[in-house]
Amino acid sequence: MNKQEYVSLGIRLCKELVELVPIISHTDHYEGRENAKAIEKDWISRVHSTFNFEGETAKVLTPERDDRFWTDFAIIYKEEFFPFNFKSGVGGTKDNISGLKYLRYLIFYDLDKEYNLKSITEEKLAKDIIKLKKGEISFNETNRDYFCVAYNIRSGNIKIIPISCIKSEDLATNPKNLFQADFHNADFEINRTLRESVDFIIEKFIEYNKKRAKPYLSFREAGIVSYG
Repeated sequence: MNKQEYVSLGIRLCKELVELVPIISHTDHYEGRENAKAIEKDWISRVHSTFNFEGETAKVLTPERDDRFWTDFAIIYKEEFFPFNFKSGVGGTKDNISGLKYLRYLIFYDLDKEYNLKSITEEKLAKDIIKLKKGEISFNETNRDYFCVAYNIRSGNIKIIPISCIKSEDLATNPKNLFQADFHNADFEINRTLRESVDFIIEKFIEYNKKRAKPYLSFREAGIVSYG
């Protein structure tokens, strides 16, 4: 299975899960964000622990209690791991993707046996990226991506976006919130190879760090970016 096949499979798995467990809109609150949270929490609470997909069993991992860790849910299928971030809203504005953990996963795939990642600082991530670029850390060839599931409250439309395949202009960097995207309107292409996907995420992380002096210094001193 190559990267494109992995991404296509992840999208199909998520679509099947949503078909089995439909997302239900909530309007219990006056504030849009609270309604969005209620939609996400309700759907995750109803998700099946397993489901059948093309004759095989797919396993669904969800966080215990209300502790939404670096993913909102994940699917394991034929020993492949597919992490998802669930977003609901009306579109038109950018929303945060996640924290540093999903970046570390996309670049290094250093999950433990429970599919968890240790916390990391921006400085440490920058130094590890430099080591990777210099060949001091070997490139992990395991297929991977981080999928955002965007549910439009008004239309009911669902869009599943693999972050490492998103078009550059649709993935924004923000000095306070790392990466952001308008999930309902962003476009993506699945023809990037794994290495191209990782390089794309690294370039975006460097772009983000241009707005934050201390981590960016590490990239400049390593000669990965210019002093211009």
